[in-house]
Amino acid sequence: MNMSSPPPQTPASANRMHQHGSSVSPLTSPCPSRRATITRKRPAEDNSQFANAIARSIKLQKTDHDELIVFSKLSPAEQSIWLAARSLKLSEQQTNLNPPDLQVVYNIPKKIESKIVQQSSIIIMDPSISAYLTGEVPVKILLELFEKNSSWGLDATIQEDKSKYDTIVSRIRKKFTGHRNIMKVVIGGSLGKVDSTDELGKRRIDAQNIVDLCDEILVKSHKKSKLVVTVPLCARVAYLRAMYTEPRTFSIKDQKELTYWEDVDLDLSRARTAYDTPKKLSKYFAIILKRDRALYGDTNLDNLPTESSSAAAGAPPAMPPQTPTAAPQTPAATRPATTTPSADSGSEASP
Repeated sequence: MNMSSPPPQTPASANRMHQHGSSVSPLTSPCPSRRATITRKRPAEDNSQFANAIARSIKLQKTDHDELIVFSKLSPAEQSIWLAARSLKLSEQQTNLNPPDLQVVYNIPKKIESKIVQQSSIIIMDPSISAYLTGEVPVKILLELFEKNSSWGLDATIQEDKSKYDTIVSRIRKKFTGHRNIMKVVIGGSLGKVDSTDELGKRRIDAQNIVDLCDEILVKSHKKSKLVVTVPLCARVAYLRAMYTEPRTFSIKDQKELTYWEDVDLDLSRARTAYDTPKKLSKYFAIILKRDRALYGDTNLDNLPTESSSAAAGAPPAMPPQTPTAAPQTPAATRPATTTPSADSGSEASP
């Protein structure tokens, strides 16, 4: 038998060839051709009009408005990535934030507050105080008193705590500011009006006499101090009233008119330099008191104490050095014919 001859066909094999029309095995035959299919990406839904309406309704800034419009046109996948990026950025910013230290409000102890109220009245109404505003003299006096009197409550622990100490000092400053304001307002309301029948202009009507003026100041600003009207206090308040009607000093250095209390402090400094002994200074203020009584109404001073009722311990600190250009003139509102004190100038009063 010839080994190279093809094997004889069987009916089954012939039948398969007839069905497929080829002798090639179905496993090796090419795949029948198929119609090509084209997949198209669904366009993202345009929500820009809705985004625009929302941006306007909540009044977004222009940059945020524009960014929202862009975001509305992104595909869902792109929006997810955008939101993730924004979240990461916010987290980064939150980490970098350093919240400020919370300041705990310090409530001044009642004992300290009580002493501030009491002693500030005594100090500001002391007829010998060297200044009312300049150099914070009243504040320094009170702080020195607190240091000398540890039982008042301002101990070392509070003084070493800057926040607490600053709160107390601020309270003291405000208290003295209030005292000065009330005193000035009361003095301004005590002047009355010019007496048209007085050709010399040495008398005013509907004015407040010096004792009533001092009493009103104590009632309105110093009820808890237990201070009383004294002759030295009348002399000092008469001086303050005279300064109230004076033109303000113009500061060449600062090129401005001094405030009332700045003017008072400057004049007091000059007076202490010009009248350099307690007796001379006392007579200077006695002249002013005498003229005040003649101008605003006389009143009996005989029953008033002749010593100051101030209980402030220690001498007030000196004023900052100031060089007076000339001896102070007695304020015009109470200015006598001569500023040289005489023996009959009236009862002496402490400055």
